[in-house]
Amino acid sequence: MIFQARGLLPFVLFIGTPAVSAALAGYILGKPLLDPASVSTPRRAAFRGAVIASFASLLFAPLFAILYVWTQPVTEHWGMLSLTFLVLIGSALTAWFKVALTGAVVGLVLYRLASTTRRGASLGP
Repeated sequence: MIFQARGLLPFVLFIGTPAVSAALAGYILGKPLLDPASVSTPRRAAFRGAVIASFASLLFAPLFAILYVWTQPVTEHWGMLSLTFLVLIGSALTAWFKVALTGAVVGLVLYRLASTTRRGASLGP
């Protein structure tokens, strides 16, 4: 079982892969959240944040499956494609709403932070 694993593997699978997925999704899709021309309203920022978080969830499934299959015990016989599908469906059914909601909140906070920084910079010293 995956929960019987000891050492660094559970940390990498359950903390590292979601963090890498979120960082990659943020790097690929997140820059416009700080650009006032591309995200003009808080609603758009929240929507973009939810999309970025959903994309991170899509990236997580194959990354988790690859790492798990490479490090699985000899007694387990998971295929990468089947485990990717299982993780994707399972996370979509159990956690997608929370992931998207968290992404929307982060998108909104980044939008507010960027707009506050712009106002402060335009006022000058």
